[in-house]
Amino acid sequence: MLFRQHEFLRKNGLLYQSDGNHIIGNDGLAVLTLLIAVSKPAEKDTMTHIVLAILNQKPEM
Repeated sequence: MLFRQHEFLRKNGLLYQSDGNHIIGNDGLAVLTLLIAVSKPAEKDTMTHIVLAILNQKPEM
């Protein structure tokens, strides 16, 4: 499952910033994968929105 998540994020440009740095580390990616894996199927859309919101956050300066 982790591989599928990684591929989805990579293909959709959600794994790397424009400068090539990772948006999220391996540990964070594993945590998000587990969060999705233990969620109820009926909550899929909600979980997708939460994960995308986390990945789209801009770092604070």
